[in-house]
Amino acid sequence: MFKPTPLALALACLFAPLPASAAETHTSTQESTLPAITVEASSLSLVDDMTTPVTVLTADDLLTQRAATLGETLANQPGTHASHFGAGASRPVIRGMDGARVRILSHGSEVMDASTISQDHAVAIEPLLSNQIEILRGPSGLAYGGGASGGIVNSLDDKIPTQIPAAGYAGHVEMLGASAAREGTGAFAVTAGSGNFALHAEGLYRDSDDYRVGHGWHEGKRVAGSDTRTRTGSLGLSWVGDRGYVGLAYTAQNNVYGLPGHSHDFEDCHLHGTCIAAAMADIATTMKHTGCPASTCAANAGMCAANTSNPWPAFPACVSAAA
Repeated sequence: MFKPTPLALALACLFAPLPASAAETHTSTQESTLPAITVEASSLSLVDDMTTPVTVLTADDLLTQRAATLGETLANQPGTHASHFGAGASRPVIRGMDGARVRILSHGSEVMDASTISQDHAVAIEPLLSNQIEILRGPSGLAYGGGASGGIVNSLDDKIPTQIPAAGYAGHVEMLGASAAREGTGAFAVTAGSGNFALHAEGLYRDSDDYRVGHGWHEGKRVAGSDTRTRTGSLGLSWVGDRGYVGLAYTAQNNVYGLPGHSHDFEDCHLHGTCIAAAMADIATTMKHTGCPASTCAANAGMCAANTSNPWPAFPACVSAAA
């Protein structure tokens, strides 16, 4: 009978296979060791976010910020204020730039009105009928035109329906008032649809008197020429399918507004071609014979009375001296 000695037991323990639990622990330790990972970040990936500051005014935002003009509606947005040419003419000014440097769009297409080159004209967009207005500031606005270095303002509306109302029809009515100019504004919009066709109609009427000002105004209690009357109506029709829609709309807008400080004193003075030719001839003759300064002759020759038989009732003093 074999009796193990202490030496035999020691050698058996030394060369015996490891238990399963120890082997599994050693294996799991090796599998959890991962190679090193290098993480890199580039500042160029943030360029789009830094150079494209965008402000979006949704329909809920516009409920509390709408005004009679586009400029006044956006005047409280960051980096944006409004030009002021009375109650009917006000464009947004973005980062100190206005005019052609701020492009006004409607659904991504430029609004072709005279306010771009003459800011005392009204912008042909009615904020009260817009359901979203987007402001894009900075050089990214150049994607919409070479001159839009200040930014763009894009207005979205429902003139052309894009979907059939779930209940068959949908609409809203909105009314605004202001006491300083005794202003009253009412607007409505309604969309109805059946099958694949949708019809949209909307309208607005605004009536505002001259601004009421405080004490100390030398021309009275109100600012003359700050009144406005606006009528706007639109009718749109669309065919709506599963893959998109096709539609058209017709909009008519009539704005009658004043310009504070505007003068009508010289409306009857017209420089016709014969008047201009006669003035230039008189100035040339005077300068040749008397040496009268051209600036004096030009200033005096600017007095024109188109409704009289003699277009120059008051010839310049230098012309009289030459005669």
